[in-house]
Amino acid sequence: MRAQLLAVLLLTSLVAMSAAQAQSVRLDVPAQDLGLALEAFAAQADKEVLFDMEQVRGKQSVAVKGDFDPSNALKQMIGASGLRVRQVNQRTFVVGGARTISQAPAPARVSSSDEPEPEQLEEVIVRGKDLRGVDVASSATGLTVSLRDTPQSVKVISADLIELVGLNEVEDISRLDASVTSGGQSRRDRTLELVIRGFEVDFTNGILMDGFRLLSRGMPDFSNVERMEVVKGPVSSMYGQASLAGTVNLISKKPLAQARHSVKLEGGDWDYGRVDFDSTGPAFGSERLRYRATGAVENRGSFIDRVESDKQVIAPAFAYDFTERTTLLVQSSLLEESLTSYRGQPVTSDGRLVDVPRGFFFGQDWNRFERRMHWLNGVLTHQLANGWQLGLNAQYNRARNQGVAAHAGYFPTLPDGTTTLSSGAYLEDFAMRSMQATLSGTFHAWSREHSVFIGVDRYSWNYGFRARSNFPAPNGEQFNIFSPDYELLPPEPSDPRVPVNADSYLYGLSNRQQNTGVTVQTKLQAAARLSLLMGMRVDDSRLRTDGIDTGLGSRQFVPQVGVVYELTPGVNAYVNYGETFLPQPGRQFDGDNVGPERGEQFEAGIKGQWLASRIGYSLAYFDMTRDGLAAEDPEHPGYSVRLGEQRSTGIEFDLSGRLLPGWDVYASAAWLDAKFVQGVYEGLQAANTPRRALSLFSTYQVQDGWWRNVGIGVGVTHKSGIAALGFGAFPQTRLDQVSEYTVVDLRLFYQAESERWEVYASAQNLLDEVYYFDSGGLGTRIQPAEPRRIYGGVKFNF
Repeated sequence: MRAQLLAVLLLTSLVAMSAAQAQSVRLDVPAQDLGLALEAFAAQADKEVLFDMEQVRGKQSVAVKGDFDPSNALKQMIGASGLRVRQVNQRTFVVGGARTISQAPAPARVSSSDEPEPEQLEEVIVRGKDLRGVDVASSATGLTVSLRDTPQSVKVISADLIELVGLNEVEDISRLDASVTSGGQSRRDRTLELVIRGFEVDFTNGILMDGFRLLSRGMPDFSNVERMEVVKGPVSSMYGQASLAGTVNLISKKPLAQARHSVKLEGGDWDYGRVDFDSTGPAFGSERLRYRATGAVENRGSFIDRVESDKQVIAPAFAYDFTERTTLLVQSSLLEESLTSYRGQPVTSDGRLVDVPRGFFFGQDWNRFERRMHWLNGVLTHQLANGWQLGLNAQYNRARNQGVAAHAGYFPTLPDGTTTLSSGAYLEDFAMRSMQATLSGTFHAWSREHSVFIGVDRYSWNYGFRARSNFPAPNGEQFNIFSPDYELLPPEPSDPRVPVNADSYLYGLSNRQQNTGVTVQTKLQAAARLSLLMGMRVDDSRLRTDGIDTGLGSRQFVPQVGVVYELTPGVNAYVNYGETFLPQPGRQFDGDNVGPERGEQFEAGIKGQWLASRIGYSLAYFDMTRDGLAAEDPEHPGYSVRLGEQRSTGIEFDLSGRLLPGWDVYASAAWLDAKFVQGVYEGLQAANTPRRALSLFSTYQVQDGWWRNVGIGVGVTHKSGIAALGFGAFPQTRLDQVSEYTVVDLRLFYQAESERWEVYASAQNLLDEVYYFDSGGLGTRIQPAEPRRIYGGVKFNF
């Protein structure tokens, strides 16, 4: 029934798109100084554009070419500049910061006795949530290129979409993207487990903040995130070592020249409460110095007994203009979090869930997890006289995770419910320093304009891990999960840093890596309708484990090439080939290194725009292969085992944009075949990967009448054919509760006419679907998904 509902929603959207009409204009405005680009737009579109020259000074536009709705063309042109667009009437637009947009009057009309009174035009202001966001991204190539001209699958998740869906963690992308799934362990212990197209995102390289690695298993808070850019497939030619899965680049909120402040209060089920704040504008009355301060305080309970968390985060930033062409941006973030450690429910060796409530807690009162993350980043940019830009970047990232807990499910659970419980304490310490110099711009050759990005970077990171596990005394007694006797639980383990003793097991690991890389990305306009995007990178890395050179350090050359051909104005076809490499520090039980993981991808597709460019869509086919991958050895804790070769093929379809005034849609569909083709798991489907998936989120805000500014958002996420438990003791186990689920979300909101405040109420998992996530590891436990959750809030802008 729910699958039919999803199909009806999608069909309704397609019908509406076919019926919608819009007045479009043909544009050809190349990338250039934003002020000049706006003037060119006004001339070509026969429109009037009002803007403040000081606000656009030093900013570059994004090229637009083809048939466009004027408002959408302006949005694409301003790209990620931080400016906004307001349509005053059918002919006039205002481009500027938030205050400029809200205070700009309609243009004065001039009349005389010799000229007839011009026709009075009705003011047209479209209100609604922007689910599409900007149509440009630089995460894949370092170049500011429109999504349509990027020969790879790249997705932009806007701030409005983040709020609509209620994204709190990186893994919540799985609700929006059909080919993205998550592991369940992270939802309780904040450990990153993100799967894209059947491949795991590497936690040390796969999550970026403004293009820099966030070296931590923990996930950042979204209070400082402006939007996200998700790149699927190879990124090694840009960033060096990385998983074949791709990367998620979080774009932080930057200081703005116009004063803007907001406070958001939320509360809901399970004693949930959160306060967010965001303040930006000129600092100390200076025209050159700007600031931005964001942060949040959160307390959250859980549907799981005795599981709770609290978090505090603050992120200050400053930008200073030394000259009109030279700017220094300094950003920092400090996050502290404490929560109850929970690893999920045991699964019996014959593939059955334990017959207990979803909220049953298998642990002790002293289970806890604490995390502290600090991030500091500095970026110096200088606009050269010829339109090129020079950048000097530096970053320091430090994270410390510490936990202690007792859990069921690390060891196999027998069908009668008996198992061996364990307790453990661990300490993780991450530290990374990185520097980068970049040069980017355009040049003319063969009567055409081309773009280039050159980057030189060096980073080093240290990772220390210590763990201690205690087991019950060997008295023959077993813990029965159907009639639990908590006196049989092992005692609280000692601090993992103290010396080992006779009744405990101590495991430690220390990794240190140094890396130097050079990357070159070019976009060559080979012909009027044909462009070639080439990337290449040389990496020189050294990896030492416990003070010993692992032999994994080497010099790597990684290529990537893509071709884009304009079929018609607004519709491009592309092909792409890329490679990846990822050193793996694990050791096999026999003492040998597991060796590096390598991957390659071929992708082909079509990207286009519809309804005068109000709708963007893409259709992609991909074939991806990786070999040399390794996983935890189920028979020898602390060691790794080679798994063989994995392949994933599939088709993806994405669509986003505005169907009608106030009505926006965001849809994603995928058909995947991800499995092992060689090795010990040959023929098995990759864990946490659906065969079919569909996500559809849509919002509508009433434009006229009594209910004006009232809005409703609906989301449906459907995934089926999921392989349940992963690698380890029982890799072939399947559970009906995992293989398929459909989740419906609902959001109601009212936005004041002045946009000064908004109130909303949301229901996640409205129909209370019962489903589970694979908890990873040895395949002996599973995570219950969150039941229906009701929350609401109010946001003030001033």
